[in-house]
Amino acid sequence: MRSFVARVFSVDNLTGDVRAAVIGSVTGAIVGLLAAAFFGGAALEFTVGVNSDGYGQPKALFDTAEKEDSKLKLQFVPPDLRNAYVCEFKHITGDDWKKMVLNYFDTYRECFDVSAQGENSFTVFPNNRSTRLVKKGSTFLCKCNGVSTNQ
Repeated sequence: MRSFVARVFSVDNLTGDVRAAVIGSVTGAIVGLLAAAFFGGAALEFTVGVNSDGYGQPKALFDTAEKEDSKLKLQFVPPDLRNAYVCEFKHITGDDWKKMVLNYFDTYRECFDVSAQGENSFTVFPNNRSTRLVKKGSTFLCKCNGVSTNQ
């Protein structure tokens, strides 16, 4: 009788093992694709565009996210920061509104500091360590170097 190791690593069994691995991989891939198609929702999308002067305002993203996801709470300190202008076009995708908003803040971390107050509650502060966020009167301008500040 052969030893256990010799039986497990036998060349005689290689063809069947390879065949089983291929069949298992293909079956797993098909099941995974079907599960993603039936149970996975489509990714959400939002675009923060800029006007002809180069100004974009992500306030619509923040308002829409809080409206669509009633658990999501965004508090801006000071409140005028919610109306900040960001002088870049940005298209965001995500599985849910919270992820989309956090992706946006991550993209512009030079302008926004975010503190989690709970699983779905966030306080947003100006990033005072960066020169990319400028305050003109009560208006915050993020990454607006070279853009006319007559806004």
